[in-house]
This record gives sequence, structure tokens and C-alpha cells, in this order.
Amino acid sequence: MSGYDPTSCNDLAKPFYKPIEAAIRWCGLWEQEREILDALNGEPVPVEGQFPWVCLRLNTLRIIEAMDQGELSYSRDGKPAEDKKPIALARRTVRHDDLKAWMVNREPGKKPTFLFDEVERRKHSGVDLVDYQVLQTRCDALEIQLAETSSALSAKKAELKEATKARDTLQKLVDAQDVPSDRSEISYRVTIAALLRMLMNYEPPEKTVKWAIKSEAVIIRWIEDMFSLAPGISTKRIQERFDLANQALDVYHPRTNKKNPD
Repeated sequence: MSGYDPTSCNDLAKPFYKPIEAAIRWCGLWEQEREILDALNGEPVPVEGQFPWVCLRLNTLRIIEAMDQGELSYSRDGKPAEDKKPIALARRTVRHDDLKAWMVNREPGKKPTFLFDEVERRKHSGVDLVDYQVLQTRCDALEIQLAETSSALSAKKAELKEATKARDTLQKLVDAQDVPSDRSEISYRVTIAALLRMLMNYEPPEKTVKWAIKSEAVIIRWIEDMFSLAPGISTKRIQERFDLANQALDVYHPRTNKKNPD
């Protein structure tokens, strides 16, 4: 038919429902509705274990309880009750809009298709304006905290970078010192001890060696003759140490007349 809009209504919806009819739709059992109603034969609530769908009985009882507690308005056979007489369970009915309002208030996470259209089901009705404002405030606070943490982290990274540069500089200075090994240290000590004994005119038990100290070469030959078995004793090694020693001493006490060794 031209102009007909099939989305203008919900074929599962009714103007009013009995508790069991609402529960059937709530559980998504509308295809089994005729089977269920025939089995109940007019009884308002399924007997426990009567059907394999546990939620059918529970949801029926929840709707009836809401009626009894005054949370859900109901009528008799779809019509307002003019008298104040109690309404039997089998004749109680609830309006579509009243059931929907109760569902929004008491079951915000449940949006059965017979009460809510596709747009309403996608929308989370459990978050009202107050909840949104609270969430927004928390979100803003977290953003501020994140910005402060990021700033502090940047500062720490800058400090770490400077500390790393300082460490690298110190490492270069240490490396430039050319710290002698244990073996080189022993050789230096041997050379110093040999010089001390020479200055003290040390005489070995086998022979007495006396040199006229006219040059470094004389000292080197004396040390080689007397201590040739000690580690690091050689003309080249001793001359290198003498040169380094003279350079170090020249910084504080420059020699007035530098002579090349003989």
C-alpha cells in the first residue's frame, strides 16, 4: 500500500498487558506466547519448573510485586477500576506507558523491544544529567591530573638527560686519566724503590756498584744492572717513566737547563 510506514508501530506492543503477557515479551518469548498461555489455562503465574524458561516466572512475579508495592499502576481488564475493590491477579493489567516508565526507573539496563524502539535501546537511559555532570567533573579532574603528571614527567626526563650528560663527562675524564693496571703499578713501585736504594748508596751483597750520576742514562743502567729480574725493569720502560715524571714535575718546578739523556 502506497504511503504505508511499517515502522510507525511495534507489532509486539499492546495498549495494556497482563503480567504474564508483559513477562513473555520481556523474556523475548513472543513466538511461544500461544503455547505458554494455553499451558497456563488462565493461571496468572507459571508454576515453578513448569517451563524451561526460568526468567518467565521470575519476571512475572517482579511485575506483580511492583503492582503490590505501589510502584506500578494497574487496572482491571485494561479499564480503570472505579471502585476500590481488590483486583484479582488474573484480571490485572498494566498500561504500556506505565510499564515503560517503571522499566526505565527500576530496570534502566533492560530495554525489551516491545517497549523501546531501536533508538531508545541504543541510548543509555541510566545516565541522567546529574550523573553526566558528575562524570564530566571527574573527567576534567583526571585531565588536569594527567597534565600535571605529564609536566612532572617531562621535568624528570630533563633532569635525567642532564645527569646522563654529567655522567658521560665524568666517564670521559676518568678514561682520560689512563689509570695504570695493577701490573703497571707494581712496575712504578719497583722503579721508585730502585731510585731510593741508589740514592741511599745501596750496596748489593755480591758486588758494590758505584756510578757517577751524570745523566738519566747512568741511573737507568744502574737500575738495570741491579734489578733486572724485577718486573718492568727495562731501558725503554724506565725512560718512559722518567719522561712522564719530568713532565709532571716541570709543571710546578720547570728545569732551567734541559739536557737529553746520554
